[in-house]
Amino acid sequence: MHLLETLRIFAETDRQVSFFSCKNMNEEVNKIIEVMVQQIMNHVPDYGDFSPILEFFVNPDSRTSKFVGKYGLKVYKMPKDIVADPRIRYIEAAAYIPSGIYKSDCTVASGTKDEIIATMQTPEFAEKLQETFLQLAELFEHYD
Repeated sequence: MHLLETLRIFAETDRQVSFFSCKNMNEEVNKIIEVMVQQIMNHVPDYGDFSPILEFFVNPDSRTSKFVGKYGLKVYKMPKDIVADPRIRYIEAAAYIPSGIYKSDCTVASGTKDEIIATMQTPEFAEKLQETFLQLAELFEHYD
């Protein structure tokens, strides 16, 4: 889905979509995790459906900013016909080209609300997320 279409849908559902910027990638990753954990605590129920939550940050790395404009995290629930358990949530990491039209993404965690919060609060998660963002960026390195 096109980023502008996603933002329009979230605007219509009164869901907050945040953009923020820090000084370096490590700070950005730690900040997006902190913000996302708060969003999950406040907006994701333990059971059932909810609107996906998106958080973004502008790519602070001048070496990769020509082919990756921003990074994002998304928390969502799969449809019931794909995953029947109404407690399971997924965290997706994504890198977007500067125009925002295309992205590369992957699932970085899944579990119940409490499990994903606990996972996101470990130092290992921040390290792995930063590695994942850089791997996703590499997919766009030769994109024209």
